Amino acid sequence: MSERELELSDKLVGTGGAVGAAAAKTGQGRGAPDAVAASAERDSAALKASASEGIMSKGSREHRYPFATNRACPYFPCHDDLDSAEFNCLFCYCPLYALGPRCGGRFRYTDAGVKDCTPCSLPHQGDAGTELVKRHFKDLADLARVPMATGAGQPAKTAAATSGAPKPSAEHANAAGASAADAGRAVHAGPAAADEGQQAPAARVASPSQDASGSASASDPEARLSAILSAIPGPDAAAAEAARTQWNSIAKPIGSLGMLEDAIVRIAALTGDADVRLNRRICTVFCADNGVVAEGVSQCGSEVTTSVATAIAAGTSSICSMARPARVDTLAVDVGMETPSSDTRVLDRAVRRSTGNIAQGPAMSRAEAARAVLVGVDLVRDLREQGYRIIASGEMGIGNTTTSSAVASVLLDQDPCTMVGRGAGLSDDGLVRKVRAVERALAVNRPRASDPLGTLAYVGGLDIAALCGLFIGGARWRVPIIVDGFISSVAALAAVGMSPQVAAALVPSHVSSEPAAALVMDALGFEAPIHAGLHLGEGTGAVCLIPLLDQACALYHGATFGDEGIVPYEVDLK
Repeated sequence: MSERELELSDKLVGTGGAVGAAAAKTGQGRGAPDAVAASAERDSAALKASASEGIMSKGSREHRYPFATNRACPYFPCHDDLDSAEFNCLFCYCPLYALGPRCGGRFRYTDAGVKDCTPCSLPHQGDAGTELVKRHFKDLADLARVPMATGAGQPAKTAAATSGAPKPSAEHANAAGASAADAGRAVHAGPAAADEGQQAPAARVASPSQDASGSASASDPEARLSAILSAIPGPDAAAAEAARTQWNSIAKPIGSLGMLEDAIVRIAALTGDADVRLNRRICTVFCADNGVVAEGVSQCGSEVTTSVATAIAAGTSSICSMARPARVDTLAVDVGMETPSSDTRVLDRAVRRSTGNIAQGPAMSRAEAARAVLVGVDLVRDLREQGYRIIASGEMGIGNTTTSSAVASVLLDQDPCTMVGRGAGLSDDGLVRKVRAVERALAVNRPRASDPLGTLAYVGGLDIAALCGLFIGGARWRVPIIVDGFISSVAALAAVGMSPQVAAALVPSHVSSEPAAALVMDALGFEAPIHAGLHLGEGTGAVCLIPLLDQACALYHGATFGDEGIVPYEVDLK
């Protein structure tokens, strides 16, 4: 939590310490409910007094938090003047948060999007703790619903009113609505959620000041990134072997599903579980603009990036049309659009507004590049907590094939003439301008292949950096990430350059028609199953792989040789 969050939490939820400590003494909240209750009740009056004043103090400083309206949360208005990037609305996730941030979000969402706290083994799960949580959460909620005399802000709007999303049922209003409040934006739900009349929970993205363990590190994002890279686990060889054995037991010719079998084995090795299930999936589309557009390297301007991001949020873009029949949710993430979308369902994680013109200088600072990478890392963690089991990578940013070509030229030590393509359909003159822009960018910035983060900062883009983080996050949190086309594969190459362990999380989907795409895939050591001349972007190629993986999973869990009474085939035919 950030310092400002801690100030708010410590004062508002002061009873949490009493409840947590007393419950711990009673052993999972059992044995002495009266003692626990007495300890909590002593702090309750002080809690109400300080909350009603709306004043948080730390040292000689005072901050006023007047419980003004949270525009996205229909149930628990809690703040007004806090920047959304500094406040996570932790109260809304579990009633325990109203008594102190004790559980760390150890619940999960079911495939239907319903909050499930059964995996939690913390003290409040005990008999006494549960009752105290219910009692004091109601006290805090009642206080928060009443605007303070010193407060400001307009009446709270519901998540449905602000986003146009289906209104959550009363049963799920606190979980789904609060999730949207925390992210500040909404995931566009696929048919599975729509059929149940629910909006898919929004990504609960942690504050940029939190690392994987929750410690503050906003002042040195590169140090935090380094710590995450060093914590990436290796693939599970036993799970991979078990998955391969399962494939070989299925009543079909050995290896006859080719790369699809390899993908399932790869996912098993990453997750450490041979029981591969891909029940909930999402495509994250990182949206950002690029200053190099000023060099005439694209057919349109940055306003198109904003338009497409808005369409993704509304469910009308190309990726949404293709994701819907594959039961894939979609999420547009602004990591650096020049003009933010007016649609509040676009998740705002902007590091800066567009990049610099790489033909004249660096795209961004090194710290900004690291922060953009961490956006992707954190998003994987939060989507995993929400129950997503596979993520398709996507991007949208006018000019990003130019920045991708520049990054690929550096990482593969190739001449720009070899790496630069026509992107969205440049003319011959436009292609010449694009090649020259990349050549100038390399000459001006002098990036080095041995420094992938520096390369992203010098000649990359915010969308590429966030994609790089998505792949790193997949490796760190054991979530398979489907690599889309050229831009995504370049980001994957940068991620593997930072840590070879990242490769275990990558699931290739297709080979883009961009001229450098095959070179990048070769460098990654991948062969993609789809060769269809795709170059649309937005994650569309990655989403195309998911129905194939579904079919592979169906067969993977299908009838065995034994079930069919067939003598198994030999595994090693020579």
